[in-house]
Parts: sequence; structure tokens; C-alpha cells
Amino acid sequence: MPYYILNRNYNLHTTLGGAEFVKGKPTWVIPEIEKAVIGIGGVRADGETPEFLDEPVSAPVLSPVGIERQDALFTAFQILSDRNESRDFTAQGVPTVKAVEKLTSFDVDRGEVVEEWNNFKIAKAEAANEAA
Repeated sequence: MPYYILNRNYNLHTTLGGAEFVKGKPTWVIPEIEKAVIGIGGVRADGETPEFLDEPVSAPVLSPVGIERQDALFTAFQILSDRNESRDFTAQGVPTVKAVEKLTSFDVDRGEVVEEWNNFKIAKAEAANEAA
């Protein structure tokens, strides 16, 4: 656990922890708040400079599969249909890949969009017939 020195008295409080600094006196800090201590001007007492990642490493975002994927696509199709912007559709009347990806936040290919768009239209027609 590293010690840090600050050039002023300061009480640091973060969601991960805190530390009370007295000017010029080495203060022990937990690793989780080192970045915050450096942010307020803290210097390691042993003179070493820690290396931090610019961005935290996170787990990759997985695309939905099966019915969850179809539900996400159908939701995007409904939004696009309600919005009815010409730039969101091809000349054939199918939503563009770009518009769908923007709403779903996962990659799709043209063939999938066409296939699911047809399934969406069939489901809408069946729902309209049941309601009548």
C-alpha cells in the first residue's frame, strides 16, 4: 500500500474510500483511490510514479441471440416505422443497416435486416387481423 504526500491539509472522500492528508506528512492510501490522490496533487512518498490505464478494461458487450435479438430488431423496426424518415430506409423500403445498428447497438448485416424486416411485417399484419 503506497504512501502519498500532499502540499496542503486535505480530506479526500470518494465512493471507493478516503484519506486525511496533513501537509508534508506521508499518508497511506488504498490502491483504489490512488488516481484520485494524484488528481488532487498527491505525490508518492517513495518517488515512484504509478502507471494507470487510460480507460478501464471492461468485458466485451455481447450481441443478443435468438428471440432476444429478434425482439431488439422488431423494437428498432417499430421506432423506424413510427419515425418514418426517408434516410432510415432503402429505395426498396427496408430499414438501412446503419439506422438499425444505431438503435440496437449491435452489428447486423443486410441479409438479416431484410429477413427480419419481412418477419416484422408479417407479425404486424397477423396482429392487425387478430385485432379486427
